[in-house]
This record gives sequence, C-alpha cells and structure tokens, in this order.
Amino acid sequence: MILSLRELRRHDFQLSGINIFRQKPRYRSLEVKKRPYNSFLLILHGCCTYRFPEGSFDLVPGSVVYLPYGSAHHLDIHSEEIEFYRIDFHLTVDGEVVLFSTAPLKMCHTASEESM
Repeated sequence: MILSLRELRRHDFQLSGINIFRQKPRYRSLEVKKRPYNSFLLILHGCCTYRFPEGSFDLVPGSVVYLPYGSAHHLDIHSEEIEFYRIDFHLTVDGEVVLFSTAPLKMCHTASEESM
C-alpha cells in the first residue's frame, strides 16, 4: 500500500521495529536486492550516489533519502569517508505494509544533524 504522509494521518497505523544507527561504513559500494524494511538516511559527511531501476541521485551532507521496503538499489560512495544516520522501521495499516514510494526518494538536501 502506498500512502502519502497526509493520507497516513487518516488511518490507524502501526510503527514498529524502529532502529537508529549512526554509521561510518568502510565499503565503497553496496547492492541491496530487496530491502527488508523502510529506512530514512541523513548524510552527515561525504557524498554518494544511489542507483535504482527508476533512476539515480547524488547525496551530499544534509541530504535525506527514503529507502522503501522491498526496493532494490545500489550505493556508490565517492568520498574518502562517509557518515550517516539510518533509521529503519516497519509501518503497517491493517497488517499491510505501507510505503511512501516504491522507489527511493530524495526528500531533502538541507537537513542537519540537529534535525534528527
């Protein structure tokens, strides 16, 4: 089920499995074939590109991206180091998984660590 935030407010929903990570990965590339949860990322330092079947986008410090449950994507890190927050979660309405999109979405490019 795909819902906007405005539409989500009209439903009784369940938010579970929330995990927040601050990461400094050492890998240069990562491929995900089927994401096991919804996630938001906030890029703190460094830059990278997310590629997915529908397109791609570059992320820089302050970028926020939504990665939907079940999506496939490929991450390429361009800077020497990268650091980001990742928030994983499960969101359901009447037992059905809720997505904000079927493809990754660049939500913002000006957020700060204090926003988290």
